[in-house]
Amino acid sequence: MRSGKTPVSCIPCASRKVRCDKQQPCCHCKRRPQDTCEYPRPIAVSERGHDGLGERIVLLEQVIRSLGGDPNDIVQPQHGQTPTYPSPASVLSAKSSATARIEPSSCESATTAAIDRAGLPMWYSWGEAKFLQHDNPAVSSLRHQLCLSPASGSSYVSTILDPVEAPDTVRPEARRVPRQHLDTLWTVFLQNVHPLVKIFFDWEVEPVIKRAKQEASGLSAPEGALLCAISFLAAVSLPEDDCVRLLHEEKPLLLAHLHHTTEVSLRLAGYAVTSNKLTVQAFMLYLHAIRARAHPAALFSLMGVASRVAERMGLHRDGEFLGLSVLRSEERRRMWWQLQYMELTVAHQIGALSPSVLGKWDAKMPANVDDGALAPETKALPADGTALTSMSNCLWKYNVLQFHRGARGADHGVLTADQTTSMVDRIEEMLRVKFVQYCELLNPLHVNMQLAICQFLVATRRLLRQPALVHAKISDMSRQERDALLAICVKNLEYCILTQTNEILEGFKWHNNAFFPWAAFIYVILEASHRAEEAAIEGIWRIIRRTYETHDELRVDAHRQDVTFAARITATFNLPQPSLVATAGEQAPQDSTEGPALDFDLDLDMIDWSAWDGASMDAALFSNAT
Repeated sequence: MRSGKTPVSCIPCASRKVRCDKQQPCCHCKRRPQDTCEYPRPIAVSERGHDGLGERIVLLEQVIRSLGGDPNDIVQPQHGQTPTYPSPASVLSAKSSATARIEPSSCESATTAAIDRAGLPMWYSWGEAKFLQHDNPAVSSLRHQLCLSPASGSSYVSTILDPVEAPDTVRPEARRVPRQHLDTLWTVFLQNVHPLVKIFFDWEVEPVIKRAKQEASGLSAPEGALLCAISFLAAVSLPEDDCVRLLHEEKPLLLAHLHHTTEVSLRLAGYAVTSNKLTVQAFMLYLHAIRARAHPAALFSLMGVASRVAERMGLHRDGEFLGLSVLRSEERRRMWWQLQYMELTVAHQIGALSPSVLGKWDAKMPANVDDGALAPETKALPADGTALTSMSNCLWKYNVLQFHRGARGADHGVLTADQTTSMVDRIEEMLRVKFVQYCELLNPLHVNMQLAICQFLVATRRLLRQPALVHAKISDMSRQERDALLAICVKNLEYCILTQTNEILEGFKWHNNAFFPWAAFIYVILEASHRAEEAAIEGIWRIIRRTYETHDELRVDAHRQDVTFAARITATFNLPQPSLVATAGEQAPQDSTEGPALDFDLDLDMIDWSAWDGASMDAALFSNAT
């Protein structure tokens, strides 16, 4: 009989198997004086065994402490606040680790293997995680400190998709941003990041920052994830010198800590199954922070997760049709349009195209208003003005995306070359009328936007002149076509160099670095080999040298295939000349006879355009936009 339950019948009725009315005495025992109406005594708590309960209580307390809580602190959620819970994967991971510490047994090795598997994302195969057990401890420690991907020979930073050790995911200090850095990082975020990534209202996040400075444990899981993502992206945008000067920390180590902190917080907030807008916003900021540092294929997979979560939350439907307030509708629009732009640019990096960009969704474009013009009591959006606002750096990209959706809808089919040229002309005129003519040369945001628009238009013009065939050869192009294409590619690189060398754009380098014009760079290198005898070759190699000087990743990221491809082409020019060749070059030229040349199997005339640009115009429109 279970404890705490009313007995079904008395002992005499149970022995005779008759129905008992559970009275004292019951009706049957009244008719039989020889029977004593007794009921089974309920099982006392002490008889259930204090040892089993004690073990369970100790285990639960260990899990609570490993998640950063205090089992003695009973805090009820505030009125109107939704209580938050850690994700099931995090609880399972913490429970497994706590069990391993409390209950060692003879099958400890099997239990440890199960714990390691429990801490991994479900899509990560167990076989790929075996390297964690055989890796060099020193190498593993260094990779963990710098948040490098566990892949052998790779210096890409790790992502939330990579396997993690179960104890690291639940350490309290691994989920917190240094409190002394909060004010500085929030100020940096508002200056360097918020004008380029507008997915929330700054005045709504400021109370979270203030509460975090007072007591970080008082934040919910989504709030903690957003705070970590803001700090991570702000640190990414800081130059190394400013990081040491303002935060007194080396940037690589600070980034590694904030990177790990953000991923742990996102896991605890359940980023893949969430319906909380703060968690989605934190996830989007996290993707921005690793966009130029992580493997493009992993980033594309994570973008798919973000898009599916947003669609499940209904962000693709306009809030006005759903009866939401003006403020919440505008916030949803900002999140959805920024997500579509992010997915399109990331898809182009791997030669793919996002189907949701041209899908049927009705979320309206965000309004051209500042954050301060909106409030919870706002009943109607202010009228869009002609002047530039803090949303303008985002809106020019959204206008291009909307223009492109209208011209490349499902019913229009594939555009011809003339239609594409006409569309680009109309986009250029639209950007000039709405944005460029209002730019002020003394405003860093306006200068950055103007350079971004120019770089986008030049890249689009380059694509129109670029041969469409996969195996196109430079020798098959006319001299006039080659000169025009080379001039556009050189101009594209000049704009790219300007975004890296202009001092007033120092805070926006983190964003501009993610859009390097690879197609233009490779074409300039190939043309340099064909124009070695021309007078203009010095200017071409000057552009190539300046590109290497302003983009450190071209010299240090040797694991990347695109960097290695360019390095193989230019490495020959940096090799020292043999003494025989150097001596012969100083002597007067002698008559020579021509003979058959050796075939070194190095065809610089062949251009594999598919490696640098997508096959469609859709992704290419944003190949170099910022």
